[in-house]
Amino acid sequence: MEIKLYSKIKNILCNPSGLHDFVKKQQNCSMGQLTEEDTILQIKIAERIQFLRLKTGLSQTDFAQKYHIDRQVVNRWESTRNKRGVTVYSIQKFCRMLDITLQEFFDDDKFKEKNV
Repeated sequence: MEIKLYSKIKNILCNPSGLHDFVKKQQNCSMGQLTEEDTILQIKIAERIQFLRLKTGLSQTDFAQKYHIDRQVVNRWESTRNKRGVTVYSIQKFCRMLDITLQEFFDDDKFKEKNV
């Protein structure tokens, strides 16, 4: 399952048509509701963002000030209750702030667990 998830994420992030295909496929299902798998992934992404931000030693407010973004944006990225989740573009922006790659972001044990 972890290889399937990694392959799915890599296809979406690294292949422009992969993102298009993913969105097209999602439009054929109920976009209003996340699957359990989607919700688990959303929570893991939010937790990873929070972990990496905390690793900088900065509060949400200080992080936002340092990178010239609104504190509410940081809060939204770290929220596990946000029904929409975080876009790949927001993850990319966050990675640039920390000077890490998307691969480094997702190269964490939490994304290798069997329940995703």
